[in-house]
Amino acid sequence: MEFRGRKYRKLYAHLCDLTAQEWRAAFSDVETVIGDTLPPSARRHRAWWSNHSGDNILRQARAWIAAGWETVDVDMNAETLLFRREDFPAPLGSVSTTDALNALDQLQAALADRGVDLAAWARNLHTERRAIDR
Repeated sequence: MEFRGRKYRKLYAHLCDLTAQEWRAAFSDVETVIGDTLPPSARRHRAWWSNHSGDNILRQARAWIAAGWETVDVDMNAETLLFRREDFPAPLGSVSTTDALNALDQLQAALADRGVDLAAWARNLHTERRAIDR
């Protein structure tokens, strides 16, 4: 699964970088990781923390699912949950996911200064590849 969301990208990177199989977190820990407050629905509705898959997946769930994790043991009263790594390992490499995403942000900013839209460039490249593969 691909992950493109901006607000929860730091959560995705954090989970990718963890080496443990589980991460017990308070809702406030998640807020620290994302650098923003969670929406009120995260504290009111258990479904906000669900692991739905398919077309209707919530954007926050896409972050942990794409990183290979799932949520379990969500305690709405204590505002805690357990993230558990699924059976497959997190991406490996000498560069952390956080560092890679930060480098991409810097690249996008540098290209934007030169009038290049990185997202449009990537879409065009994808379109060209599909045309070649046909």
